[in-house]
Amino acid sequence: MLTLLRSRKFWASVFSALLTLALWYLQMLTPSPIWPFSDKEVSCTVYKELIFPYKVEIGIFIAVVLLLTNFALNWVPPNRKKKKLIKCVLKEILFQLFGGDTYHNRITLFQQKNGFETLFVYIWKCLIVNLRHHMKKQCVWYYIKNIPSPFKKYLHIYAREGQPYSKGTSTIFTAACTDKEVDGFASLIWLRQSPLHVKLPDISNIDLKNAKRIEDLSKNNQTIVKKYMRFGKITDFNKLKTLHRLSTNLWGTPVLDENQEMCGVLVFDDNNPNQTFGANNDLNERLIGYTRILEKTSAIKL
Repeated sequence: MLTLLRSRKFWASVFSALLTLALWYLQMLTPSPIWPFSDKEVSCTVYKELIFPYKVEIGIFIAVVLLLTNFALNWVPPNRKKKKLIKCVLKEILFQLFGGDTYHNRITLFQQKNGFETLFVYIWKCLIVNLRHHMKKQCVWYYIKNIPSPFKKYLHIYAREGQPYSKGTSTIFTAACTDKEVDGFASLIWLRQSPLHVKLPDISNIDLKNAKRIEDLSKNNQTIVKKYMRFGKITDFNKLKTLHRLSTNLWGTPVLDENQEMCGVLVFDDNNPNQTFGANNDLNERLIGYTRILEKTSAIKL
């Protein structure tokens, strides 16, 4: 019984039933007061002046509350303790491999989510919360053109250690099923379902902010940027401008759930041009080993 009362799905069902009953009651209203407003003069006045004339508005409000309640209780990830634990694991991985250097090194766990949740998060973060930042980067139109489809699946940041952090970020990638759907390195890992390392050219000194198109760059810079986009699987120049961090190394591997099915992608990146990451086989093996530990941690029921 106690377990049932703690269940988010149970409370979602309770709220849904109550609000559905309220909507049914509203559509039954007539100009003459009905129960429980038909007994006293004060309640009749409240019914005639505040409830019946605004029954449509009240109904719309209840419908919105019903939608948001179901979203909050069914779609929002419930287990903050597990997320905190996974962030601790990511922090320990960076410490063991790179002495905890979170400025040059970053590790991110992406989790697959459905298109409806992605659409809600995308509109909120990209077109409302981060609108001013995206206006400065001149990439608002890019976000409008690339609104997620409710019928696809996407990769969201679940936990991250390193700078910039995941708070407030609007980064998402398509959980690609074909080569044409690949829109980033995490998307490529999801498609290939195998570990991969990519060495990228250093473009940190190229001014991307003031370039509306890639053709606005010098010929030499165009060549370097196009190479960066090709290796990083970035299909749009405006997508490149939205990145908060320009990495020089990318390493990724699929993450499996307790049923040995893909549920996410682990990506390590750094912005140190002198990093010889790909040549270090021992480092690659250790990262794959840490990924297995991360999978076991994710399977823990808290």
